[in-house]
Amino acid sequence: MRIRFAGVRGSWPRTAPRFARYGGDTTCLQVTPRDGPPVFVDAGTGITAAAELLPRPGGELLLLLTHTHHDHLQGFPSLSPLYEPGWRLTVAAPEFVPAEAAVRKLMEPPLWPLALDSLRSAVAFRRLPAVFAWGSLEIRHLAVPHPGGCAAYRLDESDGGSLVFATDIEWGAWDDAGRAAFARFCREPRPVDLLVMDGQFTDEEIPARRGWGHSSLGDCVAAARAGGAGRLLTTHHSPDRDDAAMVAVEATLATLLAGAAAARQGQELEL
Repeated sequence: MRIRFAGVRGSWPRTAPRFARYGGDTTCLQVTPRDGPPVFVDAGTGITAAAELLPRPGGELLLLLTHTHHDHLQGFPSLSPLYEPGWRLTVAAPEFVPAEAAVRKLMEPPLWPLALDSLRSAVAFRRLPAVFAWGSLEIRHLAVPHPGGCAAYRLDESDGGSLVFATDIEWGAWDDAGRAAFARFCREPRPVDLLVMDGQFTDEEIPARRGWGHSSLGDCVAAARAGGAGRLLTTHHSPDRDDAAMVAVEATLATLLAGAAAARQGQELEL
């Protein structure tokens, strides 16, 4: 599979030039499997430009939602395939994520002038089973601690790479059993190649932000070690952290775990 970070910013987007190096769009990950239609994880503002690059005309798309907070949905109304005939979009999430209710509320007056059912594309909603097959991918999920609930996703490709995407997770809110469950999620059916995890705060900042639903850089390193991840990239970068501050974040990560880094908007990886 090939992955592309279409948006890596947390909470709200930033457009000033001092955020350009790491990117200002909110959460969206694009996954192109070896076989089968493309996948997006979350619909932050990063999905807008990413969707415009999809091959035309029409086709299938899968959108996995981790949760329904605004920064992970705010790009949905500008998803260009919604307004083009020939596209079939499946919006999927576990039963504890109210995906359909949130999307329908967003896509109706007075929040949006066009109701979802009036669009030119075909949109369907699906509750995810424990294991969901999409082309060459097997997709699993795990509930993680975040206000209102959130899902982490694991994507495995047969004879290929594996990815765990865990945005909006508060590692410090878990007890030992929760952390052990996450470690198993990363280790089974085989140790994950890449862990992408919410590292919005530094270790110095996190004590004053308990209960906010996010993790620190040290939390991410602890999770990567517990899960035996081959590589760690942090995401959901603080909207207050400009490029200069993000360089300092990466320097800290490098001292904590070899190969760890902060994801950048536009970055592409082959797994």
